[in-house]
Amino acid sequence: MGGAVLLLLSLLSTTASAAGLWDYFRKSHYQLFPEVNGTLTISGVPMEGLTVVQEAHLEDTEVRETKTDKSGHFSFPEWEIYSRHPGLPLSEIRLFQTMTVEYQGEQYLLWYRVTGGFKGAKTITEVMAQMNCDLFDPEAQLGFPDVEHPSFDHNIFSICRWPGKETYLQIRDKRG
Repeated sequence: MGGAVLLLLSLLSTTASAAGLWDYFRKSHYQLFPEVNGTLTISGVPMEGLTVVQEAHLEDTEVRETKTDKSGHFSFPEWEIYSRHPGLPLSEIRLFQTMTVEYQGEQYLLWYRVTGGFKGAKTITEVMAQMNCDLFDPEAQLGFPDVEHPSFDHNIFSICRWPGKETYLQIRDKRG
């Protein structure tokens, strides 16, 4: 009996059709954020020493922080992980990306996006490499073309702007 089970497992593991079965047990590679470069200002004046917080929620919430320099510049290197859990068949996994900064007791949203893509979308990589964030700009829902899937857009919420690259879907000015 034990020999028959071993023979069956051996045959299954060597067939091409069964090879994909073992992918469910592999840990997956995810890009939480591409490399980020940005500038933080208030009415065009660079803000030094503010803490920019980057959060990613996939399986758990992961957090990184950096400070703006004297020219208001901030940056984060690319952020990748290997999942601690194997892939699950028929599951839909979502990545929640958030970047915020606090100034004078108020929190400002630099980036909020929910996605099911984990391989690094070209448009998102481009816009996160040149974030222009002014605390006096109202928070807006923005759309960017998805070059990998042209019938869809990447939708985000942000106070940052990318002149000529984004489509304004809705502006939410919480200052009244």
